[in-house]
Amino acid sequence: MHVDHYIRNRSCWANRSFDRYRRRDFAAMIFTRHAVCDFHGGHREPADTLFSCRQRRRNVGNRAFRRSGMRARITGKGTINMQESVEKICILDGGLTRVEDGSIYSPGVSVGVPATLSCNAYLIRHKAKWLLWDTGTPDAFYAHPGGKIVADGMRAIVVRTIAAQFEMIGLSPDDVDIIMFSHAHYDHVGNSCLFRNAKWFVQQHEHEAMFGTQADSFGYLPEFYSAMRDNEVELLQGDCDLFDDGAIRLIHTPGLTPGHCSLFVRLPRTGPVILGGDVAHNCLDLQYRRVPSFSTGREASVASMRKIEELARKEGARIWINHDTMQSATLPHAPAWIY
Repeated sequence: MHVDHYIRNRSCWANRSFDRYRRRDFAAMIFTRHAVCDFHGGHREPADTLFSCRQRRRNVGNRAFRRSGMRARITGKGTINMQESVEKICILDGGLTRVEDGSIYSPGVSVGVPATLSCNAYLIRHKAKWLLWDTGTPDAFYAHPGGKIVADGMRAIVVRTIAAQFEMIGLSPDDVDIIMFSHAHYDHVGNSCLFRNAKWFVQQHEHEAMFGTQADSFGYLPEFYSAMRDNEVELLQGDCDLFDDGAIRLIHTPGLTPGHCSLFVRLPRTGPVILGGDVAHNCLDLQYRRVPSFSTGREASVASMRKIEELARKEGARIWINHDTMQSATLPHAPAWIY
């Protein structure tokens, strides 16, 4: 997709009211059109991974539970567990990355063909707290309309700054209570310095790699996250239910980096979604288990892909792939909220 066309598409979403998309007919359209990893480039997942609107209603419970933001889940022992939902989520435009050879992300595919990757940050409201997942490409790159080469020929482009989008929805970066990154590459931690008051949840292995002596070997650029040393931090090892209510679960998906994570989020109307981070760079890479050449471990990457697909099937969740430009263009961005 051409960059200019993608930018116009993003602007269209930003200026369009999302009210009409809250109706049930939109939910029906989404859940019957998309597979576990959504519609991508004319491809659909096998039929056994699709979830119809009727199946979705069975998965998430009756109307009363949907209105209350609660979910009833029947365990293998026949007991019922109550699971909460977050209040809402806002997708922030975190910039674009342009490369001349798309095969660096998808080995053996599109060799020598230019590719444009989307990048998003996600602001989540739950239990009177604001949680931010990733922070996008550095806002400072907005001063370079044609983009800026960051590393290995990657051209980073910022069309709307994260700071401006926070102002657009009536918030300040200082309002964020909790911050997490899928991993520490520049397009995910680029604006971490804005969120000085947030408590940082991070995998111990990722934290050690970020502040170790060989950070550059993981593709990290410490100048974009060094300010995080001053934030309150909680080191994690493995999966974590952040609020102990099933609404937001950090899923350890190592491979691309030592402590890469994905995020499971249960929404009150849309249902469960998985923010995949860079567990794969597009939906086809996820399906065909394509692992970038710069991944720290192929076997771990493939195992993580399987892990989130199995979670998606178990929970009836959609997977949002951060860098999948076509999928990202189908999702409403700030100032719209998704419920």
